[in-house]
Amino acid sequence: DERELTAQYLNHWDAIVTPADDLLEVKTLARAAMDCGSPYDLLLIGPTWSLAQQLELAQDLRRNSQFAAMPLVLMTASRSYSERPKILNTVFLGADPLQRAGLLRAVAAAVGRMSPEIAYDHSEFEMPAQQPVSVEEAEKEGTLILIAEDNLTNQDVIGRQIRLLGYAAEFSENGAEALKAWKTGRFAALLTDCHMPTMDGFELTKTIRAEEGDTKPRFPIIAITASTLEAEVKRCYDSGMDDFLAKPLEMPKLQAVLKKWLPKPTLKLHPQAAQSVHESLNTESPESGSGDAEGPIDPGALIKVFGDDPVTINEILGDFIQPARDNVAEIQSAFDAHSPDNVGTAAHKLKSSARAVGATELADLCLTLERAGKGGNWNEIEAKMPRLKDCMDEVQAWIARKI
Repeated sequence: DERELTAQYLNHWDAIVTPADDLLEVKTLARAAMDCGSPYDLLLIGPTWSLAQQLELAQDLRRNSQFAAMPLVLMTASRSYSERPKILNTVFLGADPLQRAGLLRAVAAAVGRMSPEIAYDHSEFEMPAQQPVSVEEAEKEGTLILIAEDNLTNQDVIGRQIRLLGYAAEFSENGAEALKAWKTGRFAALLTDCHMPTMDGFELTKTIRAEEGDTKPRFPIIAITASTLEAEVKRCYDSGMDDFLAKPLEMPKLQAVLKKWLPKPTLKLHPQAAQSVHESLNTESPESGSGDAEGPIDPGALIKVFGDDPVTINEILGDFIQPARDNVAEIQSAFDAHSPDNVGTAAHKLKSSARAVGATELADLCLTLERAGKGGNWNEIEAKMPRLKDCMDEVQAWIARKI
């Protein structure tokens, strides 16, 4: 039973689930909960009902001021984006078949804890440039991008993505350096990590906005961060940022944001190469069932980030090893020094770069260490540390076989 399976998934994530037998009961229960002062955080409508019936319910709820902002997830039998109208605070989920990862993403997106999937018209994509544009050319065209990022692997990954899309970028390792670079007036937009030494992305953005005042044009600032929690996203916008991208950056989403804030790059890809990238962009994501997610590296994650470009993927994997080894050594040193704060800080560095190359278990392990470090949970750190070296060894061995 699909409803029972959905409830099991949600209960596993510690959600409190109230089932309803029909759409009338949904409205009755929702109103009763609202009247009691304990409204539901989310309404999820299964694919038992047609899309037309679901939309009628959604629009009926939206007409009532009490439910105007209540998050909705509509599970549909069809995966076609063209059939899905834009409705405030509503996320659509193709549920034929129902996949746990897709359900989690839809629910998280509906309550503001993850970026929702975006419907892309791949036929309208401007494909990557055949020859990388130079910094000088980009500056002249008004498309030069400033990127504030302290992690070397992330710099490498994002830089390659930017070049594949026909843009050029320069990097700053912290907010203070980025602020100095911004003052030169050479850049058309800023992509900034939120958490960096010396000056973080939030302070950088506030400083730029203060210096702009009311006289200068607003400079586009886009957050790039591994955290998609609602509080983090809100903090980005509250500090003065204009847009938000979750790491690892996905090519279609990165391209959509750059297209929104920057002029189009002038160079175009050769048609044959464009077809290769077009096909890779239409490849199902790992959470949809493609890729070898069972090994230490998920190839599907890399294809999602870079497209079907084995040369670039192998270079990224090769460049990942030594910085990752250095990060592991830094985590171990912090552990040996019995410093939970430093364990968390060092684990944060490795987490995002591991995620970028598809090393999911390693990234998840680092996330656990990061949270334990921030919370001062030494028992959790001690429990997870023995796995760190073995996990890194497995990643390195997989990469050695691959390249």
